[in-house]
Amino acid sequence: MQYLRTLANGLLLAALFTLVAAPLVASGVRYQQDAELAATEDRYSDAAEYYEQAARRLFWDDTLWGEAGRAALMAGDLAGAVRLFGEAQNLSARNGLALGDAYWQIGQPAQAIDVWQELLRTGQASGDLYERLVKAYWETGEYAAAIENLHLLVDLEPGNAGAHYQLGLLLTATHPEQALPHLMRAASLDPQLDPAVQILRAGLNRALLEDDRAYQYAEAGRSLASLGNWALAAEAFRNALSINPQYAEAAAWLGETYFQLGQDGYPYLQMALKLEPNLAVVHVFYGLYWQRSGKLEIALAEFREAASLEPQNPAWQILAGDASARSGDVMAALVYFEQAVLLAPTEPDYYQALVIFCVQYNVEISDTALPAALQLVALAPNDWQSWDALGQVAMATGSLDEAEGLYLKALGIATQEAAIHLHLGILYLQTNEPVSAYDHLVKAKTYDVQDVYDAQVERLLERYFP
Repeated sequence: MQYLRTLANGLLLAALFTLVAAPLVASGVRYQQDAELAATEDRYSDAAEYYEQAARRLFWDDTLWGEAGRAALMAGDLAGAVRLFGEAQNLSARNGLALGDAYWQIGQPAQAIDVWQELLRTGQASGDLYERLVKAYWETGEYAAAIENLHLLVDLEPGNAGAHYQLGLLLTATHPEQALPHLMRAASLDPQLDPAVQILRAGLNRALLEDDRAYQYAEAGRSLASLGNWALAAEAFRNALSINPQYAEAAAWLGETYFQLGQDGYPYLQMALKLEPNLAVVHVFYGLYWQRSGKLEIALAEFREAASLEPQNPAWQILAGDASARSGDVMAALVYFEQAVLLAPTEPDYYQALVIFCVQYNVEISDTALPAALQLVALAPNDWQSWDALGQVAMATGSLDEAEGLYLKALGIATQEAAIHLHLGILYLQTNEPVSAYDHLVKAKTYDVQDVYDAQVERLLERYFP
């Protein structure tokens, strides 16, 4: 009898549970279906709300909280995504990555890293996870942790060219003697990385020829700076100064890197000038500081000092020439530009600088700019800039048909180069071909990813195509 009573009670409880739970389950299923439909229609805000309602009713299905969080993330509701993910008892690797993404996007990097590290601790490592940790540690300046996770990533994905390259970059700034194998591996996996790798390789080879550790870091920093990687360059120069606090050149470079990073590098420039007042590169960076501050006379004096300290360096001649022109002394500037060409008669860059200067200031177009442009083409016939420069000279002399042909030759080498399209746009405005002019000006704006010509193109479009 006791057994029968127990069985009857159990059946009664089951029946009561069914009566109570059935509507709850049915509504939960409906909410889940509504959520799935909303998600397929990209109504992610609705989907998040429906998934949340489903999760509250189908409470044994922990995955619904994750779906709700992901929908909120897709809707741009970052705070909502964090809240919804937090309701789940156990986060899958996919949802853990998404929760970290939400924390990262709302400006809470420490919480993001904690979530991703928890995935590691629970054995849910993946390439996506390591990549997130690398990015987080890199952007927060925790380079040692970024390197550690990159090592784990390349162990997991030995064919990941980007990971090898990133590891090579970080090691260049922090352990230059370890960088080359990863850089070379990256270039072998992805040939598009080879030009950057060769620049770093050359710098590292120079660096490692010397036993001076501070010099090694400084040379590594210069290589990184030449690639525009200013944050890692700064790290390398800081490492150089930590070893040798009297290293004036490293201090000057560090001052420049801080400017490039939007920070105040002036104290390091002052430090460098005090340490080595007769070092040309110190005066160069000091001059650049004053030029950017609008103090052209001070900048010119610094560049002239650099040129006098290293009279065989054509780069300093160009800087002094540019500063002279900006200060209004065009003929003095011409002397500096011509001197640069005399010092480096086989280097195309200096001929190009001379040509562009002459065209910009309309000085000695036929006598100086034209021969320089022809020599530029002879030295670098496969470089679009050579033909573009010769086109500018032709245009400056009024030979518009010739200029068009030269620009089109340049365009055949580099079809998406904004400068060529800008020059063609200006040419077609002068030849009264508005359709072609507009087409090239729009292309110039499209291809100008660094906004070098944006202001000029906008002025032309507003003036001629209001």
